[in-house]
Amino acid sequence: HRSRGSGPSSIGASAADAAFPPTLCRSAALAACRRRTKVRLPGAIATARHVNIPNLLTLLRILLVPVVVWAIAQRQMEIALAAFVVAGITDAVDGYIAKHFNQQTELGAYLDPLADKTLIVSIYLSLAIFGFIPPWVAILVVSRDIMIVGAVVLSTLMERPLTIQPLLVSKANTAAQISITILGNPTTL
Repeated sequence: HRSRGSGPSSIGASAADAAFPPTLCRSAALAACRRRTKVRLPGAIATARHVNIPNLLTLLRILLVPVVVWAIAQRQMEIALAAFVVAGITDAVDGYIAKHFNQQTELGAYLDPLADKTLIVSIYLSLAIFGFIPPWVAILVVSRDIMIVGAVVLSTLMERPLTIQPLLVSKANTAAQISITILGNPTTL
């Protein structure tokens, strides 16, 4: 589990259980960053100190989402799988760099779980829409993510932020989701 966003350390490590800050700010470095930052996300975007390699890799992961969706829609499963693998690698690398080179930012704490959830949800919806997996599988995955994000948002609105710490079973669940995605790819069967 990485500190930058406390999101998953790789694409197979619990993307479904990552939540949005303030629940993610468990590390001392990120908590200190929150205290220094008066303006939330808009100020973070405008501040150069938030533009670093981990955040750029996370942005790359977000930009890969339409590539994966397009490739699935065009039935170019090799391209979809390659973009998905690149996204997984960037997820692992950005977490490693952020944690080990003290490049954790508040912006990264927001972007990382957003990128993970966007990727997973988009892939499952696309695979279901284009007939590669049964729709009920996508409904389960998307509903679970909506419930997780909804619980975090509700708890934040009620001024009782949750501290989300994914369990081993959650990581296994996400690994299973990723396996289903890859095994659902006709080019890998």
